[in-house]
Amino acid sequence: MAKYLPSTDSGLRDWAQNFSNLITANPSTYGLMASDAAAIAAAVGAYVPALTAAVDPATKTKGTVAAKDSAKAAMLITLRRYAQFIKLNVGVTNQEKQDLGLNIDDTSHTPVPAPTTKPACAVVESDSLQHTLRFADASTPNKRGKPAGVLGAEVFYLIQPTPAPAPPVTPDADADGMKFVGVATRQPYTVTFDPLAAGKTATYFVRWITRTGLTGPWSDGASKTVAA
Repeated sequence: MAKYLPSTDSGLRDWAQNFSNLITANPSTYGLMASDAAAIAAAVGAYVPALTAAVDPATKTKGTVAAKDSAKAAMLITLRRYAQFIKLNVGVTNQEKQDLGLNIDDTSHTPVPAPTTKPACAVVESDSLQHTLRFADASTPNKRGKPAGVLGAEVFYLIQPTPAPAPPVTPDADADGMKFVGVATRQPYTVTFDPLAAGKTATYFVRWITRTGLTGPWSDGASKTVAA
């Protein structure tokens, strides 16, 4: 994805507030839910006052600058995740993406078709409130490479009580409780959980996605208990 985030703190603040305000006003326009808009608003809402305190001569200290940097780093993780998801969503118009402050790629070259194979997903490591995932194409399970034209793996998970009931065979990304994590373009891919997920079972479903947002079939579910 081309550079789209402003390089200055004040520019980033204005960009982030516009991004959050538009999504909060109508999250479904961007393929999101109210909970996603709330997560974005919370991240931006933590950064803005931290920035104000860090630049105001009356409150600027090493501590307020460090707090601003911490809030900025956390906000960028959230914003980049959703920006990537929205940019790849063919249901969002180019104008809507540009209004959010996203760049539009040149797609005048020969289009890449939707993936026809599914990923194989495995939880290869489990730490406190973290899972580490690896992916391979189901047609070539011994190779870690992605199919031609694929940007990465779109990762979702479903949190259920342990022991978990049987997960859906063909998940729906909009199903109740199904959470979008991000697009994994590199491996391994780490997922971090809220403490409330400790002791529950996370079942992952992934699918290949192209740069233009075309998706392939779902992987089989891969489940693992979330360690406290």
